[in-house]
Amino acid sequence: MHKKIIQVSILAVLAATLSGCASKGPPPEGKLHVRALIDGRDTFHIKGDKMWVVHNSYLVPGKWAGSDLPVYINQDQEWELEWNGDLSNVVTIEDPKSALPTSGEWNEDNMSVKFYTAGYGVPSVIQYPSSTNDYTLVLDFDDNEPYSAHWYSADIDWDEEVAK
Repeated sequence: MHKKIIQVSILAVLAATLSGCASKGPPPEGKLHVRALIDGRDTFHIKGDKMWVVHNSYLVPGKWAGSDLPVYINQDQEWELEWNGDLSNVVTIEDPKSALPTSGEWNEDNMSVKFYTAGYGVPSVIQYPSSTNDYTLVLDFDDNEPYSAHWYSADIDWDEEVAK
């Protein structure tokens, strides 16, 4: 009986992981779309056309049940994470239209961040880009629910004219 439960659990994990890999998620609605498999808590930092991750707990993004998956940027760019302790490598966002603004003051009124998840965590914006944080958007993906990883996506959109 115990062996059967383990086998069913492994199959469920594989099905969930593979279903998340089969597509790169919903079509982007904004100028920048980020999608990652999260198990634990990670903060994504985006400054202009650069992005990096600070790992906070449990497994690093993309690692779960033997998988080693990239972070997807705008559905067509795959970012293979490399780690130096809890800090990832820095990636350059390939599409210049997806680079965040590096001037103006941004908040929930003029920068839209929509989150999607198949999990139970609560993703959130920790900081919007501003002169006080060197124009860095900080997103928190918190998947500290036990027993599994979940796909998290963020669609980010802004209007350059609004914040000038």
